[in-house]
Amino acid sequence: MRLLFSLMLLFHQATVWASAPIKVFFDNGSVPFMSGNGSDAKGIYPAITSAIVNKANLKSEFIGVPWKRALQSAEQGEGWVGGIVKTEERLKTYVFTDAIFSEDVVAFTLKGGKKIKSMADLAGLRVGSNRGWSHGTEWDKLKSEGKITILESENATTNLQRLLDGGIDVYITVREDGLYAAKSLKDGNKIVTEGSILAKNTTHLAIGKASAKKEVLATLNSAINALTKSGELAKTGQAFLKAQ
Repeated sequence: MRLLFSLMLLFHQATVWASAPIKVFFDNGSVPFMSGNGSDAKGIYPAITSAIVNKANLKSEFIGVPWKRALQSAEQGEGWVGGIVKTEERLKTYVFTDAIFSEDVVAFTLKGGKKIKSMADLAGLRVGSNRGWSHGTEWDKLKSEGKITILESENATTNLQRLLDGGIDVYITVREDGLYAAKSLKDGNKIVTEGSILAKNTTHLAIGKASAKKEVLATLNSAINALTKSGELAKTGQAFLKAQ
């Protein structure tokens, strides 16, 4: 009887997590990767995540919010966060899926400015970054050791405007994030990126450790692996980049 009860309980739990929609929080201001408020979340990562949850046969709810709130919501177990870079520091807080995409981190400066070839070249400069973003383990280490001065702002557009206004010396972000924003600025042609890749990071879905369910994680990873092998995840991301 006890065994039967345990099996029934397990079946009930499996049915609940399989039928209940999983919430995924996205940054609401990082075009073309993710943008839009509330249920209007759109961009590369919502599109990729949609393909994943559909393949996994899971119901989902996408929510666009400021990035720091997305991170906090995932940490507190309200749902997953999409498009997050995995770092040693974040591994202390979150459980990550397998990789869903990769990003190249580069430096944006004014024409004639200092050429940035590595993270170490940022020492002594006023470095702009998007609020709450991490650009990898080396970035986190330099930041924690106080070797770089980081001045955060909401998004690429505000950071690049600060660069034009002289408020920062360099802006560090994902290449497409900066290129897209530069096109929208009146003096965007004064901004350049030398193309040196400072970091190449994989991105993931993640949730706070205390709220991670092994069954859901395994189901998501199975879908991610299938879509990676078929090339669908890469095609989805590249299609959005070409459109921009």
